[in-house]
Amino acid sequence: MTTSQSQPLKVGDLVGQTFSVYFRSLLPFTVLSAIVMSPWIVLLFVIEQAPSQGLVIGSGILQSVLSWVLAGAISYGVVQQMRGQAVDLGKLIGAGFRSILRVFGVSLVVGLIVGIGTLLLIVPGVIASVILFVAVPAAVVENLSISEALNRSAQLTKGSRWQVFAGALLIMLVVGGLGAVGAFVLAAAPGEAAPIWFQIAVAVVLAPFSATMYAVGYVLLRRSRENVDVGQLAAVFD
Repeated sequence: MTTSQSQPLKVGDLVGQTFSVYFRSLLPFTVLSAIVMSPWIVLLFVIEQAPSQGLVIGSGILQSVLSWVLAGAISYGVVQQMRGQAVDLGKLIGAGFRSILRVFGVSLVVGLIVGIGTLLLIVPGVIASVILFVAVPAAVVENLSISEALNRSAQLTKGSRWQVFAGALLIMLVVGGLGAVGAFVLAAAPGEAAPIWFQIAVAVVLAPFSATMYAVGYVLLRRSRENVDVGQLAAVFD
């Protein structure tokens, strides 16, 4: 429930804590990312052997959905980091797989809504992505159904949507810049196998970045709107 201390999310907090949590947990988050993204990685190699436009489109959709699933799994690690605890890889994987069915359902619906909105001249997709910014971590931490998670995200982001948009845009620009640098380096690399391995490496390393952003955003919104501290959120995983 919203309290009298409710205030908008701060862009600097979202950006700064996303970077801080991500780099402090880079190894376990990357390992978890490789596990979650493994179906997409396998599909990439299938496409390389038997190219198909349908499979290419399917790989893009699968990558998007798995990225949201990863966001749910990483929620545990983000909460642990933000309360000053080290992230245990085994517990991280366990927490992720305990909620995988619920997270997959929410992820699929969020991906469809954002995707359809993006097809409608892009802007509706951007609006939807901001409104549903914390649907996945909300589903994990609060044990919500699909419709409840979507409504909860809309409630939490209300009053902070411009800040969510600005913070997410800044973070995505940094991630995009890192990808562009990598692509430039790749252009000079010999060998035909390099592009697919580069694509996989970039996805596995950077997918946890956006996943971290969603979870950090959720924690900060709960704190700013409802005065709930990270210790209370962590109790759900204990």
